Amino acid sequence: MQPGTRLGRYQIQSAIDAGGTSEVYKAHDTRLDRTVAIRVLPAQVTADPDLRERFERGARAVSALNHPHICTLHDVGHQDGIDFLVMEYLEGQTLAARLENGALPLDQALQSAIQIAGALDKGHRQGIVHDDLNPANIMLTKSGVKLLGFGLATLMAAAPVGIAGSRRSPILGTLPYMAPERLGRQNADARTDIFAFGAVLYEMLTGRTAFHGKTHASLIRAILKDVPPPITLRQRLTPPALDHAVKTCLAKDPDERWQSAGDLKSQLTWISEAPAIVDFRQIATLLDGLRALGSERVLDEVLALVMDSAIAVTGAERGCLMLASPGGEVEFKIGRARGGVTLSGQLFETSQKIPRQVFATGQEQILANLMDDSLAGQHLDTVALGIRQVLCTPLRVVHYVDRPGARPEQRPIGVMYLDSREKGRLLSVGARHALEAFVTEAAAAIDSARMYRESAEKARLESELQLAAEIQRALLPEACRSGSHFEVASRSIPCRAIGGDFYDYFDLTGGAFGFALGDVAGKGPSAALLTAMIQGIFAAQIGTAESAAALITSVNEGLIRRSLQSRFATCVYGTLAGDGRLTYCNAGHNPPLLIARDSTRRLETGGLILGVFPKAVYDQETLTLEPGDVVVMFSDGVTEAFNAAGEQFGEERLRTCLDVNRQCSPAELLERLLSAVRTFALGARQFDDVTALVLRYKVTPGKLQS
Repeated sequence: MQPGTRLGRYQIQSAIDAGGTSEVYKAHDTRLDRTVAIRVLPAQVTADPDLRERFERGARAVSALNHPHICTLHDVGHQDGIDFLVMEYLEGQTLAARLENGALPLDQALQSAIQIAGALDKGHRQGIVHDDLNPANIMLTKSGVKLLGFGLATLMAAAPVGIAGSRRSPILGTLPYMAPERLGRQNADARTDIFAFGAVLYEMLTGRTAFHGKTHASLIRAILKDVPPPITLRQRLTPPALDHAVKTCLAKDPDERWQSAGDLKSQLTWISEAPAIVDFRQIATLLDGLRALGSERVLDEVLALVMDSAIAVTGAERGCLMLASPGGEVEFKIGRARGGVTLSGQLFETSQKIPRQVFATGQEQILANLMDDSLAGQHLDTVALGIRQVLCTPLRVVHYVDRPGARPEQRPIGVMYLDSREKGRLLSVGARHALEAFVTEAAAAIDSARMYRESAEKARLESELQLAAEIQRALLPEACRSGSHFEVASRSIPCRAIGGDFYDYFDLTGGAFGFALGDVAGKGPSAALLTAMIQGIFAAQIGTAESAAALITSVNEGLIRRSLQSRFATCVYGTLAGDGRLTYCNAGHNPPLLIARDSTRRLETGGLILGVFPKAVYDQETLTLEPGDVVVMFSDGVTEAFNAAGEQFGEERLRTCLDVNRQCSPAELLERLLSAVRTFALGARQFDDVTALVLRYKVTPGKLQS
């Protein structure tokens, strides 16, 4: 239709989407003086009076959907043989268009998913199924997500138009997001939408579709048979609980999926609000490189870390880990109670019956109320202790194969036992789903720690040190990066094979760039383990922290909860926005230097070192940089480097080096700084890691035009 065409009181202004099975136009509502969207329906609706009546009856039900994340249906019209829908006009971009640029940041994907699940739940509660949920039907607006076409596929079910991209098939929907039962032409229900939701969320998190095929036939086979690779293989910072939630959405059997969008929304909300939990994948990766260097203490620390996190996740009062012995029996290894209290085998009284059964069968046991007469007689020893609820789950090391259709390999290594004397959230749906995903990663960390200890006498120190160093380097981001408004270069040189310094980069919502540099007390394997732990806490909190100071506070609280003796760290974290706003928080670290055109100043605002003071308060400072300004972060291995005469390199030499080379690129400036330190310290043995980060603020395209 041409601009100016009238459909009743609506005047067409321009075409929005004139392809596909229906045409969409931007129009003006002349009566209410507002902009609307007009969807012109296919001729099948107009030609059949019975179908039109059914359609209008269904449209009235859809128009009653009043939800902030559902595109509102205002009206249904008919004029000159044309049937049309009048909908809310939205400004923004479709999720499909956004995904052309890759995966969404984790926090944005999670918040969008919560909004989508809430919209689906609203429709399902009113008996309306979307039945064509896909990225093209999801709008990203300033006010959040908006679902388009809610119920439209169902309304048009009597006049099917085929799979998107195919004119031959009578199946409704968009093929890559269709549930297996819909391919068998079963009726759609809420679980059909939940499968499509899982496929959409998988793509939001990975930037790839969950199912692949070069032809319709091969794509259908993939949907019916294949299991998508875990999200964590492609996005290592994805919380295990979120990976599990998506996996449950994509179950082939509808009965094995989430049964309601409301429950799914609750789980996603819980994941988004969950306290910081260490990313065990990083620890497991690091431990793989530390074999032959270990002691009993490394395994003990990992076991304590796992139990404390499990108690925090589930709300249990206490718990223990039992690991498989060479003889195939489970042996008590560690018991913990709330508050990080260690319970020895003598103090941790419980029946051995449940853990042994779980290890032997590989099946989780959940006892909701041991006071029930039917259960009390079977577990007299446990009941005698006043225990009311028990959850015991097997620990398995899972090896995923990134190959379509390949099943993961599993190896049992022990059991995790949790109990409580009171009714709480130990057996809640959210706690159980979170624990199921959590124990997989925890088992990998435990297994790595055991291998670390058991191979100590067999491994050759030099080769294993080299391997560990390579893995630790792999945990660091690429050394040099550039964006629209920044250039950055970093490097860490350990004084031993494995160091205790780290740096990291973060892409933040809104285009800001986050960066951190830290120094952990001690050297060698134990310091490297704590470094990986801090990186894991950063990864878990970076998407939800409200400010730099709040993020540093979360890191401090996370370390305090772990209660690692004589383990602390210093760190600086900052963010740089496109308009030049630099916000930073310094937790007891060497003050970075801000090199401006006419001055150099220290960045000292922050607070105390991390991991020592439970009630430490952290401040932050915000400065506005000019194009060309440089921020230099460094560990004390730079300023405290010694020469043969026992002199330190010092901040004065550092400032001189930076002042002379300030016009260089960050990569070149970094190299000249490290070269100056090496030259100064030539001939003297060093006892500290050397790490530095150089960040330059540059003109953004927008500023250049203005």
